[in-house]
Amino acid sequence: MHTTSIGDALPDRPSRRSLVFRLGWQVLWERIGDVVDPARVRRAIRISVVAAVLALIAAVVLQVRFAWAGTSVLGAVAAMAPVTLGFGLLLFSCFPTARHVDPAATINGRQVRPDAQLAVRWSVQPYLDRRARPVAPEDRAAVLNEPPPDSDGPQWRRDPTGSKLGLPGE
Repeated sequence: MHTTSIGDALPDRPSRRSLVFRLGWQVLWERIGDVVDPARVRRAIRISVVAAVLALIAAVVLQVRFAWAGTSVLGAVAAMAPVTLGFGLLLFSCFPTARHVDPAATINGRQVRPDAQLAVRWSVQPYLDRRARPVAPEDRAAVLNEPPPDSDGPQWRRDPTGSKLGLPGE
């Protein structure tokens, strides 16, 4: 007589949570190059690792001299490892790793980040690509009057027709 376990009756497919998690990581790694500069990240990692090693050396010297982390070796390692790791991560967070914004991606002379491009009206988005293209005459007013995406709240502009709120037909 052959018996099956409950695990054999379930389908061999990943859970929805793991699929969403995997999709999130996939999107992150596809888009991270648009926002983060690899050279700046390498520089920040290199400096942070050197500083963490120097902090570890200082912690060892202080441990030998003053026994600040206790007398057991395991206790000293358990105290020094998080301290030096935290110091290195704190130092890494102080370095800018953002990619320089392409000079062509500007609105009213203010630079627009690639991730902020999504907040711009659809008529303006094609003009914020890395390769600048000439502005079409019918889109010129929209491009010149587009508020910066990082502004606080809506920007009320006077409509050429005399509208107070910039709404057509007012």
